[in-house]
Amino acid sequence: MINKSVLDQIRNGVCAVGYVTVPLQEYAKDPKRPFFKVQGTGFLVRGNIVVTNRHVIEKIRRDQRETGFPDDQTRFLFVYPIAPGKWNTAFCRFLYVTVFTGVDIALVELDPNTSLGPCSPLPLGNLSSLSVTESLAVCGYPYGTSMLAPGGTLRRFGPVVQQGYLSAVSPYDVSSRIDELLLDVRTAGGMSGSPVFRPADGSVIGIHYGGWEATTSVAIPIDDKTVQQWLAVHDQNRASQAVKSDTGGAEKAAEERPDSPAPIAVMQAAVGEEQVSANNGG
Repeated sequence: MINKSVLDQIRNGVCAVGYVTVPLQEYAKDPKRPFFKVQGTGFLVRGNIVVTNRHVIEKIRRDQRETGFPDDQTRFLFVYPIAPGKWNTAFCRFLYVTVFTGVDIALVELDPNTSLGPCSPLPLGNLSSLSVTESLAVCGYPYGTSMLAPGGTLRRFGPVVQQGYLSAVSPYDVSSRIDELLLDVRTAGGMSGSPVFRPADGSVIGIHYGGWEATTSVAIPIDDKTVQQWLAVHDQNRASQAVKSDTGGAEKAAEERPDSPAPIAVMQAAVGEEQVSANNGG
């Protein structure tokens, strides 16, 4: 059994990644209708930055090209408690996205005007102490919107937690460099981007990105050093994008209008060796 304080911390830092399938004005009339399509999961690594998988962002972009929904309908959805038996949702716009070409990772900067309540960045663990067969858990959105709204009616909010253990590491169990985590945890499409964490203290040691036939899931190993490197790349790209905006283009004009959605700037960065997504990711 996972301690309640650990569960609260993890749940508050995890979000659904997706888009609204109808205009925002229509969605706002009744947010309980299943008009938010969940394509994956993410979690906070900085106060206003979420990490998810690159292929989750690519899936959203592919749907956008096919259906033509505007940038402002791409969103993160956080769910957190506000009183006994009551909860709130934070519906966050994408602002800037860094997609990494060398690993299945994307960082997304959120609209700073959105209040996230108690939602905060998740703590990162130490990879040097990993032990095969140790207990682990994954928190995310298996089956995306389908689990939240079976039969087309929204019945629940928030992510779910799956528990299991570390079954192996790649390329070998005693390797000094860990390329991948293999988990004996049930996962499904929609959980890509979910944090893999230690139930004892909530420290995150991986990002789930795929699996095989619901028997073994796979994750990218992470620690504070790795995430800080990714954040540094994002900050550098973000600063470069701001310089371009200051030339007086359409991006700058949009940012200066408080009632206007800011443009989404998608930036690429090459890092490390390519991670190949396994089956059933999403």
